[in-house]
Amino acid sequence: MRETYRCIWPETAGAMDGDHYRCLPVNISVAFQRTVDKDPDRMALSDDRSSLSYAALAGAASRAARALQDGGAGPGDVVGILCENRIPFVIWYLGALLAGAEPALLNVRFTAEELSPLLALVRPRIVVADRDLAPRVRGTPARVLDAGRAATGAATSRLPGIQATSQACAALFFTSGTTGIPKAARLSHRNLLHSAESYRRIFGLAGGVTLIAVPLFHVTGLIGQWLPSVLAGGGVVLMPRFEALAADEVMRRGQVDFFFGVPTIFIRLLRVWEERGVPPALMVAASGGAPIPATVLRALAVRAPGARIYNTYGMTEVASPATILPAADTLSRPESAGRPAPGVSLRVVDPSTLRDVGPGASGELLIAGPMVMGGYHKNVDATRNALLEDGRTYMRSGDVVRVDGNYVYVVDRLKDLINRGGEKIFGGEVEQALYRHPDVLEASVVGVPDPEWGEVVAAAVVYRGQPVDPERMRGFLKESLAAYKVPTRWRAEDELPRNVNGKVDRRLVRGLFS
Repeated sequence: MRETYRCIWPETAGAMDGDHYRCLPVNISVAFQRTVDKDPDRMALSDDRSSLSYAALAGAASRAARALQDGGAGPGDVVGILCENRIPFVIWYLGALLAGAEPALLNVRFTAEELSPLLALVRPRIVVADRDLAPRVRGTPARVLDAGRAATGAATSRLPGIQATSQACAALFFTSGTTGIPKAARLSHRNLLHSAESYRRIFGLAGGVTLIAVPLFHVTGLIGQWLPSVLAGGGVVLMPRFEALAADEVMRRGQVDFFFGVPTIFIRLLRVWEERGVPPALMVAASGGAPIPATVLRALAVRAPGARIYNTYGMTEVASPATILPAADTLSRPESAGRPAPGVSLRVVDPSTLRDVGPGASGELLIAGPMVMGGYHKNVDATRNALLEDGRTYMRSGDVVRVDGNYVYVVDRLKDLINRGGEKIFGGEVEQALYRHPDVLEASVVGVPDPEWGEVVAAAVVYRGQPVDPERMRGFLKESLAAYKVPTRWRAEDELPRNVNGKVDRRLVRGLFS
């Protein structure tokens, strides 16, 4: 019997027909122009160098579109964007959309060697790059434009992107695969706008200011913060690199009322806020990108009692949110990733048979809705493996979850399952137990090879102060976990190893024990 999980959100009452928002703009260019027309003098963007009103941003984006058109990029062409979290990123992203092109968002932390296969995959007509990053892409056949100087001259009146359909590609996001060449997820205007509208409504955004300290080349920054702010007519402060004390100062100085970060960012901010208190203007704080420890979510709710705290779960291929934990449930269900987001349908299946599991049982999460990608760019096999056609198009998440009362609980990644002598162990469950210890700041639990058991459980831990004796930690964990789940190998670290996207890299964590 099929178990499909959906949720009706009071924040979207009267706004939807089935699983679609009724009055969404047809594309992002139209959505942006609506905000420009409504409040042209409103501050749209600010960074550590300058700021722009919505009217000035519209003019700059039109000039960028003209430069791209003059360089030979038009409808259907790919334009690579290699820019830091500063104003030029948004100018050229909008410029590419206005020109009718498909923006490919490149990771500024990648080396030339890492960028090369991505560029070979999407074959951009033009790459727009910050001057200091341009040498990394000069080996490509694409024309390279200086992001800081090329958008000059007259604006263009030829803006084919205004007529783009809702299904046209609005962004190519590269997924952070751990092996092989990362894939490029093709996300449409409807994908992005649906997710952004869900965030805008559920978070209650009404034109305030957000600080974006996560990369705009990822869905959290672009879809979780920038685009909802455009829809709400709000202002955006951009931070090229996150640093906790600097971010706190920007929040206080800029009256930031909305912030969206990954768990690591909140862990570091809480260290600052223990001494300085939460910035008084902060009204909405959301976490996403990776599972957040329940202890961190509770600490946020306690330290910012006047703010609405949200936990979110999603992935690049579904344009960010698949589930959202309502602010009202933060303290009562801090371990949950939330309920199905507006328009989302979820199933939980046995990953080997793809048959639905019973209520409360764990299985792989399948996600359907208007935000699911159309597929991977020029990768039919990967698309076929990721998307399941079964009446609707479902995205295979690769995550093991269970559902309790329409609330989703992420257990672990399928690929991170630990097999200890036939006993299957989810590292995420052990990590949550570790976070209940008051001296644990961060933890990563992995399986490492063992001649007797095949794999054993290993934990790398960042402590708040001096490391805790492993035997004491084992005794603590045995109060809540079966003995076979308790780590037998331990490492105390100053920082956990991370990949270029800032997420804890389990492959590198395993390497700590070799």
